[in-house]
Amino acid sequence: MNLGRPTRDYLTNGASKGERNARLFDAACQLRDAGLSQHAAEVELIPRATADGLSEPEARAAVASAYRRAPRQPVGRGLAPGRFQRHAPPPRVAPAPTIDPATRCENWLNGFRADWADVWEASPIRPPDDWRLDGVCLLGWLYQPGERLNIVTDYTLDAEGKARPAGYGVTLTREQWIERLRQKPVGSKAGAWLRMNPTDGKGIGDANITACRFCLLESDALPVELQLSVYVRLKLPIAAILTSGGRSLHAWIKVNAPDAGTYRAQAERLRDVLALIGIDRKNKNASRLSRLPGARREIGAVDCGKQRVLYLTPDPIEGNRIFE
Repeated sequence: MNLGRPTRDYLTNGASKGERNARLFDAACQLRDAGLSQHAAEVELIPRATADGLSEPEARAAVASAYRRAPRQPVGRGLAPGRFQRHAPPPRVAPAPTIDPATRCENWLNGFRADWADVWEASPIRPPDDWRLDGVCLLGWLYQPGERLNIVTDYTLDAEGKARPAGYGVTLTREQWIERLRQKPVGSKAGAWLRMNPTDGKGIGDANITACRFCLLESDALPVELQLSVYVRLKLPIAAILTSGGRSLHAWIKVNAPDAGTYRAQAERLRDVLALIGIDRKNKNASRLSRLPGARREIGAVDCGKQRVLYLTPDPIEGNRIFE
């Protein structure tokens, strides 16, 4: 996205007290003219504006005011036929450094940090003290009796040595999996994966999903501690936050879409905004795999490689943050 120097300077350095409203409005107009949606502009600008001392409602009002106006046309358009605008070629300007996702998150969080232990204690459903039973807890609270769930433990290694899930896995009812996981955890050197949404038992594609219930958020672009802090500050219905045993946390958003098409549309709208802070945009299929808590991985493991539940609730509320 090609932004003017004043907007780049504003996003990087902010504005003084007497100029912050005007600078915010000008930057919002620039993002509007560049084709960003209003939601995407808010994600980009509100952290900067609040860091400068504006309240969040003030900042949102300024962005909304800019987006109520039509985008401006580039200079040179709208000239009468046969007329040409003469001007000197623009000076060469070195491109400004791109603001990386971690810096965007730092600006958006405005100093806030979440602690793992605090999130675990704040969970409406307290995860088991024995982490190996985390999968039993997750399946028991987030799925209905008789629903068929698919778990995958087979894997292949890509050219970089990263484990990728392989094969069709095993599909059993919720009750069968709970009984099996109580007796012995499942897994492999790559850990284990769970298809977030129940299936019909006849396949593992989007067409086989019987309830488009959860959407996955994850990011390999952010440090884990930033991921956690971002998730608990999002105004989204987060049903679960899981450790992957590697470099990312998985947040499950409860969407309850009526069908796979609606699910994909909701997921794409959500990720178009969150991509600005490094959230993976690929996770838009209802048949998507997440990590199965209670398993342990060796390949790609960080620390001890445990896949755990940090936060769990069957009834998340839209518009509420986990931590205010």
